[in-house]
Amino acid sequence: MDKVRVAVIGAGSISESHLNSYQNNPEAEIVAICDLNGERAKAAAQKYGAQKTYTDYHELLADPDIDAVSICTWNNQHAEISIAAAKAGKHVLVEKPLCRTVEEALQIQ
Repeated sequence: MDKVRVAVIGAGSISESHLNSYQNNPEAEIVAICDLNGERAKAAAQKYGAQKTYTDYHELLADPDIDAVSICTWNNQHAEISIAAAKAGKHVLVEKPLCRTVEEALQIQ
């Protein structure tokens, strides 16, 4: 079985849990980190061995080398990014809460 090629969107403190878990999973490979703060994305990429960094999640989602994303952004961004990731054909893991409203949850679904 091939490894799942993972990217993390949002390189703040909660992303550490996701990144550590992926790093310790022999079936996962961290390939990219995205954060609005490019230096923070680069630091996380260097720490976890990701080859790519992004400051725009739309560019990350267009990357065919990425199979799945962990969304570790502020709660108010979860729905928008989750929907865009699903439309891009990516597997999606969203940090809790999934979103802010039932309406957003239905859109994600």
